[in-house]
Amino acid sequence: IVSGILLFLVMYLIKIIGDKLFKRESLGGGDIKLMFLFGLVLGFPMAVATIFFGTFLAFPIAIYVLLSRKDNMIPFGPFLSIAAIIILISKINFIDIINFISR
Repeated sequence: IVSGILLFLVMYLIKIIGDKLFKRESLGGGDIKLMFLFGLVLGFPMAVATIFFGTFLAFPIAIYVLLSRKDNMIPFGPFLSIAAIIILISKINFIDIINFISR
């Protein structure tokens, strides 16, 4: 439960900072609640890794949307979900990620 609450607070903090920085809604409430669930299922370190992995998955689509449309809103929840599913299926743990980065 603590991991879920921590992830909820981290995502809520990201939302507050993003809203002030961009002067509009930067992150939806569903994304925050979804990360609470991922915190419960994956644990804190892997749920944080899900945020970063979901961001890398969303980046090419975000660039395309930014260049092709006036409405720059894209849902982040599907990318978070795909990242969490990949992490669950691959059975990666946080130590493997740290070892890969430190090479």
